Amino acid sequence: MPEERIYVACDKCGRPVSTGVVMDPEALLAPDHRFGENRTHCPACGHWIVWGKTKIWPESTVQQRFGKIP
Repeated sequence: MPEERIYVACDKCGRPVSTGVVMDPEALLAPDHRFGENRTHCPACGHWIVWGKTKIWPESTVQQRFGKIP
C-alpha cells in the first residue's frame, strides 16, 4: 500500500491537521509502532494538539470524512 500523510483532529476546533508523518497506513496497525505524547500545532486556531497512536488517521480516511483537505 502507498504511503499517506497522517492527520490528527484538533481537539479545540475539530479541523484535521497534518502531523508531518508520512507512512504506510497498514504499518500503523503493527503493535511495534508506537506514537505517544507527540505535539502538533493547529494552523487554524493556534492550539497545540497532543496526540498518540489512538488519535491518528491516514489521509484517505480524512478525505472520506471531511472531503478535500485544505
